[in-house]
Amino acid sequence: MNMPRGWFAYNHTGSDLAAGSYNYVDYNWECIGTAQICVIYAYYVGTPTPLTTPVSPLEPFIQQIIVSSRTVSSNAVPQIGKPYLYKITF
Repeated sequence: MNMPRGWFAYNHTGSDLAAGSYNYVDYNWECIGTAQICVIYAYYVGTPTPLTTPVSPLEPFIQQIIVSSRTVSSNAVPQIGKPYLYKITF
């Protein structure tokens, strides 16, 4: 894909695998902990606003990372290379 990527916060309104469950964040966000998804790094189209959601459906690579994150206690997933997902404790 030749689209930009951005960070999207999980809004906890639906499935963590659904693009509509994430909103663009353009400020310095903080994720502390290892329990639930905080943000993902995903593709988007157009000029991002706080109401922008990632491209739907989420790419298989991101979906795989989300599923994998459910069973690891690490804050950043994957742990090696560039993280595409961070988790937070509520």
